[in-house]
Amino acid sequence: MYHSAKEKALSCFKEAIHPTLVEVGVFSPIMDKKPVGDFKRASELVKFIKEHGKFNIAGACYPQKHPESINFVDDILHLKEKVNQGVSYLITQTLFDNQAFYDFRERLQFSQVDVPIEVGIMPCTNLNQIKKITELSGNPMPKKFVDIMDHFRNNQEAMRDAGINYAIEQIVDLLSNNSDGIHLYTMNNAENDQQIRDTTHTLFAETSNHPTERV
Repeated sequence: MYHSAKEKALSCFKEAIHPTLVEVGVFSPIMDKKPVGDFKRASELVKFIKEHGKFNIAGACYPQKHPESINFVDDILHLKEKVNQGVSYLITQTLFDNQAFYDFRERLQFSQVDVPIEVGIMPCTNLNQIKKITELSGNPMPKKFVDIMDHFRNNQEAMRDAGINYAIEQIVDLLSNNSDGIHLYTMNNAENDQQIRDTTHTLFAETSNHPTERV
C-alpha cells in the first residue's frame, strides 16, 4: 500500500528500472521561493528517495554560489549535506567561466565532498538566451564571452558559430584539466548538439579518466 503520491511515483521509477531519478536542488527565480510540500531542502528529498529505493540521484550545484546562499561556506555546507544524504553525482548550472569551476572544485576537495561533477555547458547562440541565463544564475558573464557576443550581435549566423565555438573551447579546456564529465544544455536544439558532439567526441576517449558526456 502506498502512503503518499511520492511513494507511488518512486515505485513507478523502480518498476521502469530507471537508473537516474532526478536532479535535485535546481533554482529558478520564477519559482515560488517558499517551501512547498514536505521538503524544505533538497537534502531532505534525497534522504526520502534513498529510503525508498536504490536510485542514482543527480544533484544540482552552483560554482558561483546558489542565489539563496549567504556565502560560499554556507553554499558548500548545504551541498555537502545533499551529498551525505545520497547524491551520486553533481551537475553544475550553465557555466561560461571555467576558472569558476576550478575554484569550486578546489573548495569541494578542501571540504571533503568527493563525488563526480559534470560541468554544465550551453552554447549561447542569441542575445535573448544570454539575458535569460544571466537572470537565472544571478552571475555576471566573463568579459571574454561578453566581448564575443557583443561583437557578433548583429549577425545571427556569426553569433551562433561564435557561441558554439566558445562552448567547444570550454569543453577542450575542461577535459584537459581532468573534469569528470560534460553535461550539454542544448535547449532541444539537435543541430547545435550534433555539431558540438562531432567536434569533441574523440576527446572523451583520449582523456585518462574517461569522463562522461550527457545531453
